[in-house]
Amino acid sequence: SLDPRALRDWAASRALAVITDDEGAALRRIEHDLSFANRRASVSRPVADALSDLMRSRERAVVFCPTPALAAELAEELEAQLGAMSVFLHVSTDTSERTERAVRSFEAARTASVLVADASAEEGRNLQFADVLVHLGLPGSENRLEQCSGRCDRWSPEGSGHWRSYVVSGDP
Repeated sequence: SLDPRALRDWAASRALAVITDDEGAALRRIEHDLSFANRRASVSRPVADALSDLMRSRERAVVFCPTPALAAELAEELEAQLGAMSVFLHVSTDTSERTERAVRSFEAARTASVLVADASAEEGRNLQFADVLVHLGLPGSENRLEQCSGRCDRWSPEGSGHWRSYVVSGDP
C-alpha cells in the first residue's frame, strides 16, 4: 500500500532538486495535498470524540465545516459514536430535498444529535433550536462567521434559548 507520508517526503525532497517550474509546482501541490492524508486521525476523530463528550443527553449541535468532504468525514466519525439516527448531514453536494430532510429530522430529534454542515447551511436556515454551535476552523471572513452564528441566534416566540459556541482551530 502507498504510504502518504513517504510520498509527501519524496515530493518535498524532489521539489528541492533541479526541475522545471511546472514540475516544482506539481510536487509542491502533491506535498500540500498529502499533508491532509491523515486528517481523519488528526481532525475528524478527535473532534467527534470531544463533541460526543461535550454534549448532554438531549442537546443538539450544529457543526460548520470548511468543505463538504470534511463534513462527510466528521459525520461518519460521529455516526460511529452516536449512531446514524443522531447524525445529519447538510452539504452542497447533496440535493436540496436531502438537505431539507436532514434539517427537519435534526429539528425533530429528541435525543442528542448533530447536524454537520458546510457553507451551504450558512444562509437561509433557522437553527435556533440548537444548543451547541461548533465552527471547525474559522471561516475566511468575519461576515461568514456571523452568518454561521446567526443560524442559531434567532428570535423565537418561545424566547431565545441558551446556546454555546466553540471554534476548533488549527491546521486541518
